[in-house]
Amino acid sequence: MLAHTFLTVTPVKKGAREPGDDSELIALSVPEIRRLLCLLIWTYLPDPRHVLARSHWRRRHQHRARQCHYRARGHLS
Repeated sequence: MLAHTFLTVTPVKKGAREPGDDSELIALSVPEIRRLLCLLIWTYLPDPRHVLARSHWRRRHQHRARQCHYRARGHLS
């Protein structure tokens, strides 16, 4: 979302170039801005064990919510 915001609020100037810019470069895209922001803003990489544990917890929670939703509406799992 930060990349989308950047593209929205940054005025596009005709002929504007970055220092040392090659004339064959395409305009910045959302994925490229997101990549640059992640590389420039993140000061640390998250612990892979924590990321995987969070994913496991979230998917388990979603499974339980789905089961509850189906049970409440009389569907068989």
